[in-house]
Amino acid sequence: DMNIEVSPTPDMYYVDLWGICKYPDGDNVKFNVEIKERKKDNSALIDSPYAELKVEKYNRMRLVTDSDTKLFYMVLLNDETCYLYDLDNPDVWKDVKIKEWKMKRTQFSPEEDMITVNTYFFPYSSATRKINYSCIYRDWFINELNYGLDKES
Repeated sequence: DMNIEVSPTPDMYYVDLWGICKYPDGDNVKFNVEIKERKKDNSALIDSPYAELKVEKYNRMRLVTDSDTKLFYMVLLNDETCYLYDLDNPDVWKDVKIKEWKMKRTQFSPEEDMITVNTYFFPYSSATRKINYSCIYRDWFINELNYGLDKES
């Protein structure tokens, strides 16, 4: 039985979670995880069945990941499917494409200030793990909603 400990990283850090898997035999495996949430309608999923990761972001993730630490990229798609990529596994990289991706300069900006960035496109089909997390998301969302309502009363 392994024990997994995770903790969030400081704001503006290059990965979102630090963690460690502790095994009964004393072996420990450290890991870093970058998490992105994406929303895509059916048309976008057909046109682009990929998990996008900016090259510059990946390079920053590597800067804070020691050689004895595993690096993972997690994409939470449409509040339903979690795709986990082991970025240390060469098989994950076999079908990755690097393309220019046009996107908003600031994710939540109301303006349409667009930039083009070099981006890795990881096929969803090459994910190390694919997990349906819709019930977890739904439970979290309901708890957050209830917490917000309780907080206001």
